[in-house]
Amino acid sequence: MDDDEHDDGDGDGDVHATLATDSSDTSAKPILVFYSAPWCGPCRLSNPVLKEIIRQFVPKIDVVEVCTDDLPEVAETTGVVSIPTIQFYYKGGLLDTIVGCVAKNVLSNAVMKILEDLGLENEIGDDGVVSDLNGEVLGD
Repeated sequence: MDDDEHDDGDGDGDVHATLATDSSDTSAKPILVFYSAPWCGPCRLSNPVLKEIIRQFVPKIDVVEVCTDDLPEVAETTGVVSIPTIQFYYKGGLLDTIVGCVAKNVLSNAVMKILEDLGLENEIGDDGVVSDLNGEVLGD
């Protein structure tokens, strides 16, 4: 573990490593990071959309929420200057950034494009079943 990735007790060590500073991250799944704050109206409007995306795409992606009030250094390190912001990471690299409130279909299309670009559109779930992006079981 590099000096930049140690846990200094403030609770953000894992977040730093997962989001930006650990280019050796070997997670098999893309990570959707949602930057928000409790006082942010557009962030609150984005929560139901994000919940739908989680239902649609987990276990194909991991989802992390970062409260910019609690972890302003994470937002600064990752270049987030406005909220809500959604960033997609894969193996330590930033793939895409979406700023502002977005409709479910826009976010869903962004996730699908990332999964397709990475060749992860047909993945084996935790239950050992191979399914496509719509959750349809393949190979029956």
